[in-house]
Amino acid sequence: MKKFLFATALLLASVARAEDLVTHNSVLIQAESEKIWPLIVDPSSWKAGVQLIALDAAGMKFKAVMPDAPDTPLYHLYNVEFVPGKRRTMRLASLDNALMGYATWHLETVNNATLVTYDVYSYLAIPEEMKATYNEENYKRFQAELEKLKGLVENRK
Repeated sequence: MKKFLFATALLLASVARAEDLVTHNSVLIQAESEKIWPLIVDPSSWKAGVQLIALDAAGMKFKAVMPDAPDTPLYHLYNVEFVPGKRRTMRLASLDNALMGYATWHLETVNNATLVTYDVYSYLAIPEEMKATYNEENYKRFQAELEKLKGLVENRK
């Protein structure tokens, strides 16, 4: 199966038209939110594609880079909502600070577990040949990432 990384759309922006990406993913993790939250703050062990590198001491602004090119920022991300153990919303912005979208993690206690939801809205240039499967592929990737998060947390017990 082809892997369509979020950053791929950015790299190919000059040869495509903009497209909405709206996804809603969730997973129920058998753990308290306090055990999950550190992995939401630093998703490098379970998120695929770009890595986030903090650009300020407070950890509020980041650059997104590919693992093999850490000195080449693709776009910036800003924490615009940060409620420890509960909710994190990040604004995605181009290098010239134009709005590209938002990504939100929400953690909610359900019985003795935590429901983790991940919602993404972005508006990016997508190559014509990717448009037919772009939303579906990203939905699948985001769900696989959440399943990986679940495995990391539940295996740490």
